Amino acid sequence: MVTGHRDREGHYSRDARRHYLCVSQYSIGHYNSLAVVMAHEMLHLLQALKKTETRAQHNADFRKRAAMVCRTLGFDPKTFC
Repeated sequence: MVTGHRDREGHYSRDARRHYLCVSQYSIGHYNSLAVVMAHEMLHLLQALKKTETRAQHNADFRKRAAMVCRTLGFDPKTFC
């Protein structure tokens, strides 16, 4: 879903029936940026499905998975989280 948020590049959310991966039309201008943001939000989705979410958005499970994604896809781990 494309949003008009100006305060974030993307976010993951859900309601009772659906999961949403959202990116901002104002913060994403190139494919590379979109790929990084989508991979980040997909990790949040994966955590929801695996039930590894905690109150901390980027918990140890997220950081471990993020490191693997960054190694595999060549993303900068310092900017991924």
